[in-house]
Amino acid sequence: MTPFQLITFPIALAIGLRSAFRLLRGERHRLRGILATLLWIAAAITILIPNATTEIANRLGIGRGTDLVTYLVALAFLWSWFYFHQKITRTARHVTDLSRALAVERALQQYPPFPPTPPKSSGPDLVD
Repeated sequence: MTPFQLITFPIALAIGLRSAFRLLRGERHRLRGILATLLWIAAAITILIPNATTEIANRLGIGRGTDLVTYLVALAFLWSWFYFHQKITRTARHVTDLSRALAVERALQQYPPFPPTPPKSSGPDLVD
């Protein structure tokens, strides 16, 4: 084992196991927890067995394991960019809606739409 493997394999494995335990305790959303656990376990395996990515890449018709990892990282980046762009756009829309509602509420408090009406009297008006 190389020094890199001696340092990074236990770290990746520990993070993967922590992610799995958090998933089992219900601390994480199920799909995200499964994906995170699989990602860290896969990272630990590929650190321990570096040629595994090359073998998987060859079976998929890709020349090198490095190319496979690069393609996967590019796809993950594009997916996360679209995901976060959608979340940010949705959040901005909610902030705009809340700001508008607050502005209308404050305007109605400051400037009521109709002048207040005087209270109605219950009996006949007696004028001196």
